[in-house]
Amino acid sequence: MKKFFSLIALVGVFAACQPEKLTTAFEVAPAQATINAKVVDILTGEDVTSAATITSETTLTGTPALAAQDYTVSATYKDGKGSATVHINALRPGGKANYSVVIPVGGTILDYELNVETEVTPGTPSLLQLAGANLHYEGAMWAENASEFILKDSATYPDYEGVDVDPESLDILEPTFESDIILVASAIYDNYNPMVESKATIDYTISAWSLYNVFATITPADVLFKITATPTGDARTVGENGVIATMEGKTKVSQAEWEEIQHPDYAGHWAPGHGHGEKTGPNAGGGLVDAE
Repeated sequence: MKKFFSLIALVGVFAACQPEKLTTAFEVAPAQATINAKVVDILTGEDVTSAATITSETTLTGTPALAAQDYTVSATYKDGKGSATVHINALRPGGKANYSVVIPVGGTILDYELNVETEVTPGTPSLLQLAGANLHYEGAMWAENASEFILKDSATYPDYEGVDVDPESLDILEPTFESDIILVASAIYDNYNPMVESKATIDYTISAWSLYNVFATITPADVLFKITATPTGDARTVGENGVIATMEGKTKVSQAEWEEIQHPDYAGHWAPGHGHGEKTGPNAGGGLVDAE
């Protein structure tokens, strides 16, 4: 009888342990595939893995097996993008595998549009008098039209076109584009250099009994040519915010104008008893007319 009860107790213990402990003993970990990604900048061919960002999961876990599949891994470098596809073989539960893949990021030189921008920085302007000024009035020199006739005249002044480009100032910021930069820089030099001075004419009309000035403002300026590369598609920004080279030059800008004020003696020439604007009397008539 004692042995019989011992057998029942042993069966009870075995039955109590089996569902949990035996299942746990035979449980298998999920399959796992690990992808080791290397990122290469297409433009330079450099390994940029340490500076790039992998935007896809690089560890695939089964449930618990892992089915065969083509898996795409994506990455970014600066603002360039790229991806590569790796074939994952089927894995049984508990199986593990490692894969390596190279992700090309960005674009080639053909994925950029090159342009030229100009930045003009004016210097200190100077004034060039275009009409003889011989009357000092209120702290300035003026020419005068001390007559009842409207004055119509013209004056010439220097005009400028083009830029004195300094080819030695070419600064290449993105060496990968060097050959293209040199071509663009040569085109800049051919199209802008040199600055040429010519003559321009300003026609002006001055009222009767006026003081006037006709002058040109000559402003020297520094010109900075910026060669830019605008990326398309998945290509990244290059150089300094897209500027891949700069080149300097100098030019001048001129603008002619005139100003006039009422002649200080104007009142004495139309006042009653004297002047050429009376409606009646011996001085009737007059007024403002064009000079003959």
